[in-house]
Amino acid sequence: VKIRAVTINVNFRYVEGELNYLFENADVVAVMYAGRIVETGPVETIIRAPRHPYTKGLIGSIPTLTGDRDTLTPIPGAVPPLSDMPRGCAFHPRCTLADTLCQQTRPEMRAAGVSIAACHHLEAEHMR
Repeated sequence: VKIRAVTINVNFRYVEGELNYLFENADVVAVMYAGRIVETGPVETIIRAPRHPYTKGLIGSIPTLTGDRDTLTPIPGAVPPLSDMPRGCAFHPRCTLADTLCQQTRPEMRAAGVSIAACHHLEAEHMR
């Protein structure tokens, strides 16, 4: 899985490479889906307790060097074209938690523990 991350603060940092590289060399990560940030937080938290369904799927699809995962779990479906985004949450066509609210209303970023995520069902996702 290839990523591109840009951090603008006092300095400008551009990282392109494997997710594992990012996880080993960053303190905070922002996860994007279809051009929008869906979750941001400390790397350790994102890896161990992802809150957004896409982040959870992304982490579940990463192979490990130790082979402690028997199978990788792909995220069903495909990313929509940016020129034809679905109404509401862009991830709803691929999300197991999606309902009518997700189809009609784009979720705002909100606190999810020490992370911030854009999902109408953060409480339900955290329980899984």
